Amino acid sequence: MEKIFIIQLITSFFAGGLLIGLQTIVGEKVPMRWRKIVLTVPTTLAMGLLFLGIAKTPEDAAQAAAFVPAPITITYIFAVIFAYISQKKSLLTSLSISTAAWFVLAYIIFLIPRLNFFQAVAFYFIPVFLILYLLIRRLPYVQHIASIPLTAGQTIGRCIFAGVVIVLTVFLGKTVGNEFGGLFSSYPAAFTTMFVIYSHLYGNAY
Repeated sequence: MEKIFIIQLITSFFAGGLLIGLQTIVGEKVPMRWRKIVLTVPTTLAMGLLFLGIAKTPEDAAQAAAFVPAPITITYIFAVIFAYISQKKSLLTSLSISTAAWFVLAYIIFLIPRLNFFQAVAFYFIPVFLILYLLIRRLPYVQHIASIPLTAGQTIGRCIFAGVVIVLTVFLGKTVGNEFGGLFSSYPAAFTTMFVIYSHLYGNAY
């Protein structure tokens, strides 16, 4: 492995982790109704593609980005599966099943003929998000909940996990192919860390 590539991986880990840390701090400062939105913004996706472009070329990052709509769709499927299962099962069980579903769907995506960006949006986003919207409306909703600040350990843990995802995005994109980088950049790191932290703080009902 080239020395410059190792430096790029290390840089992507720390830069990505720092940005996730800042995102987490901002999420703690905004009103409660906006917190989930801020904390689940796919920052790891943007950082992964950015550093993939640095490690390879902007054209490679663009090719990886063109593959993103399908993985983003299954990321939201991951979130809905977790939300339903967590109503009756433990955090570990819910995360295990939803993560397994994400990888199975990711594998299926690789079997489907490639679409361009706009075709992928029409094929994946529109019908799937309509279905997800209808499913989400059936979930119980907690309207009033006390704000509990995150600990330093929880914030650091979130930064480390996101940094690892960004590093894997760059590594896979560089060594295996742009599509693998685009796929893993959409791994639900933000959702996973938020589910773990807030399940411990508030319980699965949150």
